[in-house]
Amino acid sequence: MLDYNALKNKLLTDLNNITDSTQAMQKLGQSLQEYFLQNTDFKFSWISFSPSGIPDPTTVANGKFVSLQILLYPSYATEHEVAIEILRNNLIVSFTGAFYSITDPGFSVSPASFAFSIIRKFTNKYF
Repeated sequence: MLDYNALKNKLLTDLNNITDSTQAMQKLGQSLQEYFLQNTDFKFSWISFSPSGIPDPTTVANGKFVSLQILLYPSYATEHEVAIEILRNNLIVSFTGAFYSITDPGFSVSPASFAFSIIRKFTNKYF
């Protein structure tokens, strides 16, 4: 389960005393990657039928990320909004390259690609 306090504490601990921008961004990516791999849970829901029309009794399952690689680099942008937009785009690329799988017993599935969408609205009142 995602917990913003746990994430905040992890980032503060992991990034403590890093002054080089490249090292900081790489460590930020690594820390986010570790956190999301360990703490993200998915609940899947579906309606399915056999070819003969019999409903599948199982309609929910749980899953987790099985792979996620977050690579971040300093943007060197001089404007805050530009830097946030570059960070946003890097995170979108990272999450769209991730894979998840159902973790409940009894399922035999291959990992599937995770498509991630973020609402594109950044204003100064949020930052």
